Amino acid sequence: MSKRTSVRPSGKARKNLLGGQKRCSESELKALALRLQKCKMEEGIAKANRDWLDAPFGEWCDNLCNHVHIMSKDHAMQICVAMADMLSARDALIMSLVAAYQANVGTKAMLDLAAEPHDPANVIHLYRLLDRAFNDGDCSPDFTRCACGIDMLVGMAKLVSGRFEVQPLTAAAYGSWWMGSDDAIDYAQRALSLDEQCTLARIICSAINQDLQPAWRIERP
Repeated sequence: MSKRTSVRPSGKARKNLLGGQKRCSESELKALALRLQKCKMEEGIAKANRDWLDAPFGEWCDNLCNHVHIMSKDHAMQICVAMADMLSARDALIMSLVAAYQANVGTKAMLDLAAEPHDPANVIHLYRLLDRAFNDGDCSPDFTRCACGIDMLVGMAKLVSGRFEVQPLTAAAYGSWWMGSDDAIDYAQRALSLDEQCTLARIICSAINQDLQPAWRIERP
């Protein structure tokens, strides 16, 4: 079977997405990470995660809907710190990109997943959405929305450094792979160069090398 035509947005347009924002210092990021840990000790993990991500996820969803490609610095930093601390925050961002066909994937669903990733209802919800996105040929990307999200993720990665870059790059790699963009392998390899134990980045590289694709990209008879 042959591939359907896919949109392959050029990475050149994404090389400078800081929007005039200066890169965060290591001390700023460490202070934020300590603040998040303190909130978890004082409030409990689920409540602290939800409170921490409420406003940043709200801006993220608004930007996706309004096609705004750059997040505010404070919210971008909070998301990067959260992703470095809990993979469920990254998974919530990925879910919001590939499951745009679901009206119930918004800030609340993202917060539910990020704050309580082991809750059976949240696990089932994420699995069903991602399974459909991969296996249902009628489930194709909203290219404008996805490109906007990838731009925000790449901008986040450029705003931070070191371990805080890994997950925004990985989420950008996943979204790019799903869209059929050649940028996916670059983002995944950059994530692995920072953390060779990043499982999802390794999976994405493997999928690309084996030419594994979402069902929407495979032409049906």
